[in-house]
This record gives sequence, C-alpha cells and structure tokens, in this order.
Amino acid sequence: MSEDSVAGAIAAGQYLFTLLDYATITGDIAPLSPLAGEQCDWCQHQIAKREETDFRPRQATVFSFSDARGRWNDPIAAYTVQFSVSHPPNPVMNRKGAEKTDRAEEFFVTMRIFRSGSNWIVDAVGMNDDILDGGV
Repeated sequence: MSEDSVAGAIAAGQYLFTLLDYATITGDIAPLSPLAGEQCDWCQHQIAKREETDFRPRQATVFSFSDARGRWNDPIAAYTVQFSVSHPPNPVMNRKGAEKTDRAEEFFVTMRIFRSGSNWIVDAVGMNDDILDGGV
C-alpha cells in the first residue's frame, strides 16, 4: 500500500473497507478520515452513516476481494481501480441490546485514488454500475 503504483492504489482502496468496518464497530472515524477524501461524496456519506448509526457489529466483517485491476489515468492525475467485494452476513446489535443480522453482500467497486505525499486519498467511488470520469 505504501508503493505509488497500481498495486498500491488497489491495496489502499481495499483498505478503505477495513477502515469503514472499524469505524462501524467502534464509532471512531479518525483513522478513516485521511483516506476518505473530502471531495468523495460516497466516502463522506459513509462516514456520516457511521457517526449516526445505533447498530454496531459484534465482530469484524470478513471482506473478500477479487477481480482487481487498475491503471494510471494521466489526464486526471490519479489511479482508477476496480475490484469486487463480498462479505457474509454479520450480526449487529444496538445500544439497547436489540440484534439483527446484516445481509450478505457482493458488489463491484470503481475508485479514483491518488497519492498526496505519503498518503493515499480516495477521490471518488462508484458502486456496481456507477460510472466515474476516466474509468478503467
């Protein structure tokens, strides 16, 4: 992830999901904020959801990633990466002890991501059929 390359961009994009899960479990968005760019509407929406939710998973989500690919996109000076993400159902509980099970999901992600100094920043996220400018 520390390498300024397609592989580093893919790793950083996938790491975003680990940080989203951490923020969901703990309510702590601080580690997520540097990677989730302020201009990334999807990222900011996800952060807001984690700050507002009453339901917290009882265990970390096990994400599986596949079909990763990407390329440098010179006109926009960023990497465009794509990968599939899936996870099994995950039990969640609210502060009052009410429990429900989050459903299993599988989706396809397209991200625009760039390096600023030693940090990766996600600039935009498209889910499933969403198209980003400068797609892969």
